[in-house]
Amino acid sequence: MDALIRRAGSPDLDRLVALVAACFEPAWSAASIEGALRAREARAYVAQAVGPGGAPARRVEPRSLGTRPAEIARGESADHVGFVLARRILDAVEIDLVGVAPQARRRGLAIRMLEVLLEAERTRGAALAQLELSSGNEAASALYAGLGFVVVGRRPRYYPDGRDALLLSLELR
Repeated sequence: MDALIRRAGSPDLDRLVALVAACFEPAWSAASIEGALRAREARAYVAQAVGPGGAPARRVEPRSLGTRPAEIARGESADHVGFVLARRILDAVEIDLVGVAPQARRRGLAIRMLEVLLEAERTRGAALAQLELSSGNEAASALYAGLGFVVVGRRPRYYPDGRDALLLSLELR
C-alpha cells in the first residue's frame, strides 16, 4: 500500500478518533487524542493512503461527527490508515500509541511511520526512544525488536488482564 506519512494536527482529529477506536479496545477518548495533538511536546504522524500521482486514494469530506469506526474496519474511511502519537520529553521521545487500520495491516505502514518519527527526532537531537507494551502483544514486540528496541524493564501485572508491561528503549545517537 502506498502511503504518505505526514505530521498530524487538529484538522485530523475526527479521523484519528475513529481510527484509534478501530484499532484499540478500549480506545483513547477524543479529549485525550486532542490533547496529544495540541501539546507543545506532541509528535504525531498520520499515514494517508495515496493513489496514482500521490493523490489521496479516496477523499471523503469530514462529517460533523467524523467517520465511524465500523466504516474504517470495512475500509470505507477516507485516506487515514495509520497513526503514531508520541511526545518529546527532554532528550527522549516517548511513543504513546501506534495503530494501523485493520484493512491496511501487515504492509509495513507501522514500520514506515516509526522510521519517520525516529529519524525526525534523531535529527532534532533526541538521544532515546521509549515505549511500553503488553507482554502479550507478540506482533508489536516483533515490530519493535526489528527496529532495534530492547526490553529494559518490566512492570509486573500492570494491565487489567494481569499481563506485564514491557519497557522498551532504543538509542538514537
